[in-house]
Amino acid sequence: MSRVSAATAARGPATLALVFLLAAPAAARSLGAQEAKGPPSELAALHDIVASVSTERVEADIRRLAGFGTRHTLSDTLSDARGIGAARRWIKAQFDEISAACGGCLEVSYQTSYVGGTERIPDTTAVVNVLAIQRGTTDPGRYVVMSGDIDSRASRVFAEGTRADETAQVAARRRVTGGEVDSPSRNLARFIDRLVDGYVPNLDMMMVYRLDRFGRGGHHRPFNDVGFPAVRIMDANEDYRRQHQNIRVEEGVEYGDVIDEVEFDFAAKLTAVNAISLAAMAWAPAPPRNVVLEGAVRPSTTLGWDPVPAERAPNLAGYRVYWRPTDAPQWAWSVFVGDVTTHTLENIVIDNYLFGVASVSEGGYESPVVFPWPIGAYEPLQWLGRDPGPEDH
Repeated sequence: MSRVSAATAARGPATLALVFLLAAPAAARSLGAQEAKGPPSELAALHDIVASVSTERVEADIRRLAGFGTRHTLSDTLSDARGIGAARRWIKAQFDEISAACGGCLEVSYQTSYVGGTERIPDTTAVVNVLAIQRGTTDPGRYVVMSGDIDSRASRVFAEGTRADETAQVAARRRVTGGEVDSPSRNLARFIDRLVDGYVPNLDMMMVYRLDRFGRGGHHRPFNDVGFPAVRIMDANEDYRRQHQNIRVEEGVEYGDVIDEVEFDFAAKLTAVNAISLAAMAWAPAPPRNVVLEGAVRPSTTLGWDPVPAERAPNLAGYRVYWRPTDAPQWAWSVFVGDVTTHTLENIVIDNYLFGVASVSEGGYESPVVFPWPIGAYEPLQWLGRDPGPEDH
C-alpha cells in the first residue's frame, strides 16, 4: 500500500498474578509535597487548532482522492487523472503548496521501496510514500510522525503492552516492578486520550490494550517492532462490508468503500486529534531519560531522572511527577516539581502505585509520561547502552 506521512519536529509552528487489595487512607492520596508554581494547564493554542479544522476542506480532500478511482498499489501510475500515481502526485503538490505558503517550512519528497514475490504483489512493484517534514528550531533531530493510507480498492486507540524489543533483563525487571501496561506506546495512548478529553468536543477515545485488531496490522507496528512508541487511532465500530471489498451488490447488500458512506464530521474530528497530538508533542520538551524509582520498605517514594539537555529544550520549565493505582487505566494524580532531577513523594508508598515523569515547557506543553527504568524508555533499548537488571535502581 502507499501512504502519506507528516512528521513535525519539536516546537515547530502550529501549521499543523498477585494482586494487593489495600485500604488506602485519604492521606496516602494527597500530594507528597507542596506543588511548585508551574506553567498553565489550559493550552489555548490547542483549542485554536481544533477550531481551525474545516469539515468542508476535509470533505473536499476526500472527494478529490476518491475521484482518482482505484488507488491500490498495483493501479495506474502514469495517468494524470486515475490511479495511485495521480493521487500521490496530487498529495505532493498539496504539501508543496503548503510549504510555499510558510516560506519553505516543509521538506517534501517521495520515499520509494520495492516489494514483490508475494501472493498479493507477485511482480516487483514500487511502493511510493509522500513525506512532508517540518523540522523544529531547537531540537530538529526529534520527530513526531503521523501516517495514513491513500490507497483504496474502489473496482479504535490500539497500543502494545510489553515492548517488542524487551530483553530478558528488562522482562525480569518488569516481573518484579510492574509495567505490563506502561510501555511507551501505552503512555503515548494515555497522552492522546487526555488531549481528546480536554480539547475535542463530543469525541471519546477508547484505549485498547492490544497491538492491533485480531489478525490485522497497521503502520504503527514496524515502529513498535524496532522499539519506537507508536499507536493506531481508528473508528471503534467498523463496517466490514465497506472494507477491503470490491464495490458490488449481493443479495441486496451493498459492499465496498464508497464516498456516500463517509462521515465527514467524524473525519474532521480525527483530523483535529491528529493535529493537536502532533502539536502538543512537538511543542513539549523531549521526554526525560533514565527515570528510576526507589522506596522499598519506606513510607515515601523517590523518583530520579536525567535532565533534558538545555540546548535541546531552552523552554523547559521543569518536570511533573505522576502516579496512579496499579489497576487504574489513566494517571490519577500529579505534582509539578520544578526544574529538578529528583523528587520524593512523602506518604506515597511505592508498593501501592505506579509512577512516571513528564517534562514540561514554559508554555505548559508536556511530554508523554515516562515509566521508570528501560520499561518505559522512548527510544529503542539498544540505544540505552545497557539493560539494568532487577537488582539495579
